[in-house]
Amino acid sequence: MPLKAAQLVTLIEGHAAVLRLWIRARCPSPDDVVQEAFCRLATLDRPPNNPVAWLYQVCRNLAENDRLSEARRRRRERD
Repeated sequence: MPLKAAQLVTLIEGHAAVLRLWIRARCPSPDDVVQEAFCRLATLDRPPNNPVAWLYQVCRNLAENDRLSEARRRRRERD
């Protein structure tokens, strides 16, 4: 069963700002990364046991993917 809307709102209000600050050092688009993580959480059929830890892990992975993609794009443009 997916997260209820009230649970998602509570998580967003309690953790979105901190996640943005934390991820800002890892990628140039922290707002997009955090939003994507919350969207993925909202669409899960079964929420994780620890959604806060899950959000941090997903944000870290998305930021790393974003960083690598940006590096590849710069390399292609340079070449």
